Amino acid sequence: MDRFEYMYEMVEKLEQGRLNTLGASGWELSGIATGGYKFLLVYKRKVQDNEPQFKPFDKVLVRVEDGFWMARLYDRYYLDKHWCQDGICWKECIPYEGNQELVGTCNEPKCK
Repeated sequence: MDRFEYMYEMVEKLEQGRLNTLGASGWELSGIATGGYKFLLVYKRKVQDNEPQFKPFDKVLVRVEDGFWMARLYDRYYLDKHWCQDGICWKECIPYEGNQELVGTCNEPKCK
């Protein structure tokens, strides 16, 4: 069964460039609602089987540029990056559970 992820965005004007950028990363425009002078855009994309199954507010570890692991709360997977609740995106993200001892180290994880 296919799984889909949805994203919502409120904009004041529709920009074709923005829609093209999202389309290149697998998002497609699913619907538009209007209210006054703003538009609510609804996007959806098929979740790939190899993507992590993190949910918002899951505890995760992210690897910073110098190789150290830091604990964060997960937000979403968007534009091929993991976004955390602090508003920063990360390329490498693993579950916190089973990897707690990696916090503050540069060691490789046992399980991903």
